Amino acid sequence: MEEYHRWQSKDITDAAHPTLHQQGRKILSKLVTVLSRSSESVPSWPRGPELKHIIIIQDQSTGHLSKGDSDKPDMSHVITDLSEARRNGDHTSIVNFLRNGPANHTPIEKLLKLFPLSGDSSGEKVLQIGALTIPASSSGLDKVNLLPNLVEDCTEFVCERKTEKKKSDHDSLLPWAWASCLVPIGAITGPHTDYCGSSQLIQHIEGRKLWLCWPPTLRNLDIYLREHFSGLTTFSTEDAIDRLEGLELLLLDDEQTCFILPGGTIHAVLTFSKSCHTGLKLCRIEDLDVARKMYKIESETTKEENLDDDMFLHNQDYFKDLKEELKLWDELRKKSKNKEVNEEIRQWIGVVKNFLKIHSKWLFRKIRT
Repeated sequence: MEEYHRWQSKDITDAAHPTLHQQGRKILSKLVTVLSRSSESVPSWPRGPELKHIIIIQDQSTGHLSKGDSDKPDMSHVITDLSEARRNGDHTSIVNFLRNGPANHTPIEKLLKLFPLSGDSSGEKVLQIGALTIPASSSGLDKVNLLPNLVEDCTEFVCERKTEKKKSDHDSLLPWAWASCLVPIGAITGPHTDYCGSSQLIQHIEGRKLWLCWPPTLRNLDIYLREHFSGLTTFSTEDAIDRLEGLELLLLDDEQTCFILPGGTIHAVLTFSKSCHTGLKLCRIEDLDVARKMYKIESETTKEENLDDDMFLHNQDYFKDLKEELKLWDELRKKSKNKEVNEEIRQWIGVVKNFLKIHSKWLFRKIRT
């Protein structure tokens, strides 16, 4: 596997912390072993068997129509968005990839200074600091129309818009709520899911990254949501390669690629050069079944007597996020012309709202005791 040898290159060995470099080598070694033993070829992009789960949106269906002075997104747009977030006090998650945890104490000014040095061959080790959830701004990515026609024109998709209030009802619609990531060379993102069943439209902008993706089958969700967060098992990328089913691979480089990560997809990422991408929350009718599966597992887990602190906090974050996602689901219900599915969405929203009322009372009692 070419990427195994690329991970040993001087650029990465010089830039990545030895702990991260060793971790990446183990992951890629495990992946090489599994791929060589597999009786079936693993679906891969851009070379390999056709993907079965991840949806690639081909170049001809993306516009990148200019709304400003650029016709394509680039890293400078995201850097500008990060500067604007600092100026406006917008929340941005700063991450220490060496510790695989938050580094929100790190000033954005320091990140803006350090990130351009990621991968510099000066020999000086640069902190493995990156940023997630960088909101698009009118000075940055909002200048570029990133939304593919396939998504914009479809009555069975609803995308998230920014939440700031319009000055009047006559104002145009709010911009799409794109949120970007700046990731340093040699970074590793472990297995995780985004959102509570909604999909994500992702525009890869720059850098070389290997995405490992697993579909949200009931077995995969059980392992990830029930075992992992209950503390019954560790869940490294190597564990995911061994235990989860339906692996798909995406190798992205400086050729910009747009794809849909369907709701509930478990994914991990290795970064071979400093990189950035942006994502947009997307509700699709096809996601409803996955959203219901995730909700069922989460609501059942909440009822367990001996939740540890990590699982308890995860549950609270999940239900807080789910409450917000219900707004998108309701918007999709109103937009879609499929009356049968609309009724399914309406009933599911009702079930979740009733549960959240009961859950909030339970949570109040638990906190008090």
